[in-house]
Amino acid sequence: MRKALVTGASSGLGKYISIQLSKKKIRVIGIARDKKKLEKLKKYIGNKYFDYVNFDLKRIDEIENITNSIIKKEKFFEILINNAGVYKQSNLQNTNISEINDLIDTNLKAPIILTKILSKIMKKNKKGYIINISSIAGKIPIKDSSVYCGTKYGLHGFGNSLNKELKNSDVKVCTIFPGGINTPLWKNTKYKPGNLKDSLRPNDIFKIIDLMLKFGKKINFNEAVITPTIENF
Repeated sequence: MRKALVTGASSGLGKYISIQLSKKKIRVIGIARDKKKLEKLKKYIGNKYFDYVNFDLKRIDEIENITNSIIKKEKFFEILINNAGVYKQSNLQNTNISEINDLIDTNLKAPIILTKILSKIMKKNKKGYIINISSIAGKIPIKDSSVYCGTKYGLHGFGNSLNKELKNSDVKVCTIFPGGINTPLWKNTKYKPGNLKDSLRPNDIFKIIDLMLKFGKKINFNEAVITPTIENF
């Protein structure tokens, strides 16, 4: 059975990805903070194709132990989807140190640490897919979001460099740069990506993931930029 680790799995894009992967008979281990939502998702998908770890990725120092305990139980993972992310619309001077740490830890440090651990297993098994969900803000700067943009540009550079490191290992790395997606991410923010009803849907992103998983060893899908037509960059 193929297995995937998906972060931010309790809602929005991560939840949708988990459901769609399970429909393709891929067992998903979801990581997220909201235990009630994770439990609800487990009941919906079923025990065979979904289980979860209730964990906050901001607890950086604990990620290695948590991940190793997951690996001990599941043995291997073919797919890693670094989806979890936090957004803060604020210029640098109005962003406090705690918020800076939260953004960097969740959006950049956590994906790097998870990738370091799981890519070692993927290289050993000579097969793996690492998919980073970045943002159009990792390609084009957004006003009053300097720290957020910094984390997404960082994920962009990380993915590109890692691709070169893993070039001959049969482990593929793809970074996806979506524009605004209609998910709960925007619920408590002043910024809204245009008209939400005309923004991207989770299915638009999953189509790219599905395409990457279908490519053979001779094709490396490095990155994908996808935006709704209402967004002008």
